Amino acid sequence: FKVGANTYTCSGTVIESKGKNVVFTAGHCVFDLDTKTFATNLAFVPAYENGNDPLGFASAAALYTTPQW
Repeated sequence: FKVGANTYTCSGTVIESKGKNVVFTAGHCVFDLDTKTFATNLAFVPAYENGNDPLGFASAAALYTTPQW
């Protein structure tokens, strides 16, 4: 994902949902407190290891977080 011009990585996991399309990660991975903006270009890459993405990837359609973190 990107925040401004910088690229970052975070871990995440798929959680059980009706559509089987929800990924849970840390709030700081999706929202930048300094700029008060959500990250961009966020993608989930299951089973990623050492540059390999054997299961492909899914781009985020929407980002949410809680105000508490």
